[in-house]
Amino acid sequence: MVLSAKRCLLAALLSVAMSGLICLEPLPFCNPFLIGVSGLTTLTDDASASAINPAAGESGISSSTSFLHGMRALNQYELSSLLNYKNSSFIAAWQALDNDDYTRQDFRLGARYEIKPVRFGMGLKLFYDDIPGYGSERDYRLYEGVRARFKKTVADLAFEHKIPPFGNGSKDTGSLSFSIGQKLDADSEVSFGLDASQNLPVNYKLGCRFLVFRDFSALASWSSQPGRFAFGTIFSLRSFNLAYALQTHPELDWTHSIGIAASLP
Repeated sequence: MVLSAKRCLLAALLSVAMSGLICLEPLPFCNPFLIGVSGLTTLTDDASASAINPAAGESGISSSTSFLHGMRALNQYELSSLLNYKNSSFIAAWQALDNDDYTRQDFRLGARYEIKPVRFGMGLKLFYDDIPGYGSERDYRLYEGVRARFKKTVADLAFEHKIPPFGNGSKDTGSLSFSIGQKLDADSEVSFGLDASQNLPVNYKLGCRFLVFRDFSALASWSSQPGRFAFGTIFSLRSFNLAYALQTHPELDWTHSIGIAASLP
């Protein structure tokens, strides 16, 4: 059953890549800081959070590798950077899915500005598919986000949509993500969020992050579409964080991810 589901997943990826009838969708995030909290950006201070909301995440650089559902033929790689200059920040990132028959890359550029307690961000995404012998396909997306912080509460709201008339897709599959997080004390915080997009059921998410002991934190989360759990750990050493995360799936094997991040002023 699991092997059959894996083959179906790979076949679906290839068929979507070869079809010009729909817009390309972003690759699933592969960074362990995001996987461990199911994409709840209010629990993630890593630069990779800007993949979902350009107003989320703090200044730094992160890199990660993800092994999707235990499939050796499908690996993802990611590199994100977020650099501050006074009240502004600039985003540059790359993510790729590599297979012998199919290569998929996502690129991101963006900027944001903060007027406390609110931060605004905007960015551009380019999705690029290449299948040897069949050609390539690309799509462009604009995404905007806002973050508001009130004492121990943080709220994130982001939108993403196609930029007509660019790209090969024929219809807009815009999406929305929202999360709100609450710091319970100096060592723990919780968050609730949701993702919504056209023609798909709403994906609800719950997550938490807490300090187990000095320099060692744990992550845990649940998402509803499909029903999945995720767990992660973060080991901190001064300005460096080393993270590992895994995420379950109702039918496929677990996804494993490992990454490193460095925080910057």
